[in-house]
Amino acid sequence: MTTSPSPTFEIDEHSIGWIIFDDPERSVNVLTESVMRRLAEATNEALRACQEARVRAVVIRGKDDSFIAGADINLIGTT
Repeated sequence: MTTSPSPTFEIDEHSIGWIIFDDPERSVNVLTESVMRRLAEATNEALRACQEARVRAVVIRGKDDSFIAGADINLIGTT
């Protein structure tokens, strides 16, 4: 895993793009405002890679034992 904020975008040796949710600071992945911003960036990176024919497919995945637990309810009340 990289030290970039979650989610990350990576391209493997088979030209498969991966958008990976893996927040090392939490036991489960949670949607926050910063995660949603980063998801938009990762999606744009994936789109560019597809347009440039660097990837054949894009897969979105989470941690090994979960994908997304939900949204951070503490932030919902403050926005």
